[in-house]
Amino acid sequence: PALRAFRLRDLAEPATATTHRWSDADRAGSRGQQRVLELTAAGRVVGIVCVGIWADLPFLLEGAVDGTALDPEAFLSFARTGRLALARMPAGQSAEETVCYCMQIKAHTLRDLIAGGHESFDSLRRMTGCGSVCGGCEPAVLAMLGQSEWIPVSAEAAPQTEDVRSFRLRPDMAGGLQWQTGQHLIISGRIDEVWVSRNYTITSAPGEGSELEIAVKREPLGVFSRWLFEGPLAEKELRIAPPRGTAVWVPSDRPTVCLVAGIGVTPALAIVRAAIAQAAPVRVHVDYSGRRAQQMAFLGELAGHAERDGRVTLEARETASGGRLGPKEVTTLLDHFPGAAFHVCGPTAYMDAVLEMLGAAGVPPERIVDYLALTGDAVDGVPGVDKVGEKTAVKWIQHYGSLDEVLAHRDDIGGVVGTNLREQVANVERNARLNKLVRTLDLPLSLDDLVRQPIQPTEVVDVFDRLQFRTLKQRVLQFGGAGSDAANTATTSGDVVQESPRVHVPSPTPRHMGDEELAKWLHDNSESRIGVFIERGDEGLVIGLATSDVSVRSVRSPESLDHVEFDRWLAGSAPKVVHDGKALAHLLAEFNLTLGGIVRDTRVAAWLADSGTKSLALADVARGLAGLDVPVADPNELVPSVDPASTATTAWIITQLDAECERLLDEGQQSIEREIEVPLIPVLAEMERVGIAMDSGILD
Repeated sequence: PALRAFRLRDLAEPATATTHRWSDADRAGSRGQQRVLELTAAGRVVGIVCVGIWADLPFLLEGAVDGTALDPEAFLSFARTGRLALARMPAGQSAEETVCYCMQIKAHTLRDLIAGGHESFDSLRRMTGCGSVCGGCEPAVLAMLGQSEWIPVSAEAAPQTEDVRSFRLRPDMAGGLQWQTGQHLIISGRIDEVWVSRNYTITSAPGEGSELEIAVKREPLGVFSRWLFEGPLAEKELRIAPPRGTAVWVPSDRPTVCLVAGIGVTPALAIVRAAIAQAAPVRVHVDYSGRRAQQMAFLGELAGHAERDGRVTLEARETASGGRLGPKEVTTLLDHFPGAAFHVCGPTAYMDAVLEMLGAAGVPPERIVDYLALTGDAVDGVPGVDKVGEKTAVKWIQHYGSLDEVLAHRDDIGGVVGTNLREQVANVERNARLNKLVRTLDLPLSLDDLVRQPIQPTEVVDVFDRLQFRTLKQRVLQFGGAGSDAANTATTSGDVVQESPRVHVPSPTPRHMGDEELAKWLHDNSESRIGVFIERGDEGLVIGLATSDVSVRSVRSPESLDHVEFDRWLAGSAPKVVHDGKALAHLLAEFNLTLGGIVRDTRVAAWLADSGTKSLALADVARGLAGLDVPVADPNELVPSVDPASTATTAWIITQLDAECERLLDEGQQSIEREIEVPLIPVLAEMERVGIAMDSGILD
């Protein structure tokens, strides 16, 4: 193919004083590359000729525009290698700047390789792995090679949910861009003079015009999404690279089933919009999981399409109220959409679980009982055959046709799994009996008798508290429309706990704070007893803070510079109430943080109030002393149903325990707490962290 040629000449400059030339004509396998530089006597670039790829080209163009003079030493090896010894990086890019975040490839590494002769993206990818994961760094790497694809864009935002916005992007180019359904684009923004890039699915249908749409979820620790959401959008410098991706959706006679959760809805949205825009007789079904309807972006639009267009159907699952996608639902979808093409997108845990269920669903519905007899059923506590998982069970049933035939041919099955099957035949037969439904019972009920009646929150709380159904209680109340306040209320009572009626105090709505806002809140409440609950998150510490009427959530990454005031407050003498201060001190020590100012540890206080308490876990203490339920995740849910702000709610629960312990502890117990137990918390934590020393000689 013909090489790209480029020529630049500054018409306003005086005559050229020096010319530097290079070509690959004398090299084996010459490709006809040429490079010419014309300089003034002061070393300023006034003329450039380039035939082929030249990695130094963007830096030379920048120098030609701003009048930068080149050091003569930059040309010492130019005539031989065609490369300049340029020490500086492009504006906004330091030698230590990360270009490929997936593989953690620094700019200087790529520059060194380019200077060493690796002058193509494929060559750099082979050497470093850059661009091999998400591909988001490809435009930046190409720019370093002098092949920039970046296109400036302007943007307009529209809110979809509290933390999701759609962005309409208008490229600053003639003719617009072309894309296919399912492709993504790389968008880059200049943040503090550094370009940061991210990948997003294109949600607008091809052919809708010159504008493209993406959807962005604001992540508490996300550098790019936080920057995009905060401040005037018109003042932000944005650019995009042309659409990419080969996993595209093409209309066909096969039904399309999209199994999506959270912000993973965007590919499904793109498919639905494309289907609506085309007259093709396609059939698209979207199974959309989210915590609550108000947190599910684009749910209203998808529901509208499903209502108006018979080719689109929608199943929305609110996981907070028990609507979850499980093996039975997957099997039903396979039956209802035979031969469908499945598209799965969402959080990693969701995708792993759904893909596993789709694999297991290769078993016909009438053979699910046989399948569970081999693999076991964790829900019912029925163990399966050792080392026989989903894939093995599916393979056996597909090959032999039924469980009876699998057992009849068990002597033909080799390996460890075959031996285990032969040794555990009795267990398999028992499982098959247990898994079968009994269809012969005569029930004195009609279908009308089984219609769900309105939930009575008071009765539910009473019964479920006695049975200690904490997570299930929250889900039932939310499903019945009672809301979380019915499940999570504080109580105040008189001097005699058993005789005093409880007065319900709803928990405050958590507020997310960071940086200056959090620092101001801490300053304004410097004299207040603040409940503190901190746990480890995916990218750092998730912080919950609360007074009796305000709860706050924040997120602190390991290298956070936004929590300097919080760190200082945490280590200072400001009064804090915690639960299990030793465990919290150990966690904070991992992040080089110190905990000071403890005025009460509700775990210790609960023990002082009743040394015979069976469990001092926060959930048990909160339920026993204050009638409160600490938010916990349901391990059976694909999408965790604990609200992201649950740390703030838990911190508020600790403030309620503080008030309850203040009432329960007499003067002597509070004296022991204040003078002995609380001061010992940091001492014992430090002892546990340091350990003990032993004199092995004496022990011997």
